Amino acid sequence: MFEDLPGFAAVVDRELRVLAANRLLRETFGEVVGEVCYRAIGRRDAPCVDCPALLTFVDGDAHALDTTVTTPAEEQLRLASRTSPVRGTDGAIEAVLELFTPAEPPPPEGFDWDPSHVRQRYEILFNEVPCYISVQDREFRLVESNHAFRQAFGEPRRRHCYKVYKRRPDRCPVCPVAQTFEDGQVHSSEELVTSEDGRTVNVIVYSAPIRNAAGEVTHAMEMSTDISEVRKLQSRLASLGQLVAGVSHSVKGILMGLDGGVYVVNSGFQRDDRELVKEGWAMVERNVERVSKLVQDILILREGTKAREAVSPLPRTGDGDR
Repeated sequence: MFEDLPGFAAVVDRELRVLAANRLLRETFGEVVGEVCYRAIGRRDAPCVDCPALLTFVDGDAHALDTTVTTPAEEQLRLASRTSPVRGTDGAIEAVLELFTPAEPPPPEGFDWDPSHVRQRYEILFNEVPCYISVQDREFRLVESNHAFRQAFGEPRRRHCYKVYKRRPDRCPVCPVAQTFEDGQVHSSEELVTSEDGRTVNVIVYSAPIRNAAGEVTHAMEMSTDISEVRKLQSRLASLGQLVAGVSHSVKGILMGLDGGVYVVNSGFQRDDRELVKEGWAMVERNVERVSKLVQDILILREGTKAREAVSPLPRTGDGDR
């Protein structure tokens, strides 16, 4: 989500050095990691007056500032800078997240930076993210979920996560959310879950801590991405690899048989030996028949694969190749 934010996003330390930058910021200003933000982004020799990042380090609150910056392409951008503290496990401020969005023209209607609309804005983002998101308390009860989660697994109604999409009576032996509650870090795993309609879904799961003002982990956010089609594709590619290996072995045997038959036929002609020619020609015919049968088997297999794909199509790439 940080990479794809629709604005310039940077994480800076107390010296205002950029620790991380999202894709849009890197594409516009170049590789700025390691540079001080006021030089890399603002083209200044000193921090901005009333720098919101420095103010956030001082009081731990969010701050804002409208500023004008110059891109490497000499384009002037009027930006609104908003900051938020990034706290460590002890609650101390370790870094500051700074988000730059266009200050003019004004943002679209219904998506402004008025504090009264903050909750509405984040609810829209939370619900529209194309992956399953849930928020769990320390009892592993689902206290919040986004639209994609509810559509796939139904209304959680504060039920335990392992009952909602694992159909288990107790917690999973290896649980990324439990690990996040233990150490306050991000954890991931690959899981097999069951949707409300009984469909089995392969997912990549990431869990992240949600902290209160004191820096304590009170909840965990679990984000899951459906990779079922990827796993199906991997399985089919593995089967295809086995098929190619088998066909290659068969073709090698047929070629050796054809070489032998041609050699015997040529020897018969050289010796004017009709029986030897007939023997060699019989070898050629047998191997031609083997080639014909092998090709027919491949065509039958292909037709069966096309029929299965019509029911469950493989994902396509770029120009339509499978």
